[in-house]
Amino acid sequence: MSVLPRYPIETAHVLSTLELACRALADAAARLDESRAAAGALVAETDWQTSSARYFHAQAEAWHRDLDALRDTIAYLCDEVGSARGRAVAAAWWSGA
Repeated sequence: MSVLPRYPIETAHVLSTLELACRALADAAARLDESRAAAGALVAETDWQTSSARYFHAQAEAWHRDLDALRDTIAYLCDEVGSARGRAVAAAWWSGA
């Protein structure tokens, strides 16, 4: 006997889709963290002596900041996915599923 709750097929599909979205967001967050570390290393290693190096350094810093912002966005989206999952479960429960 399963201890997992039974949901209507529509709810199960929504929950499955939300779980896939959460995994995809977690994977994206991990890749962003790797990219952020690479951007930070580029910023630290760039020689600021030439104008092109200064330009590159500024671009790498901007990339680093953008990756920070994307990480915050992914955290927000993960929270939203969790909320959507909670709403789907509550809706199934209230409907008597």
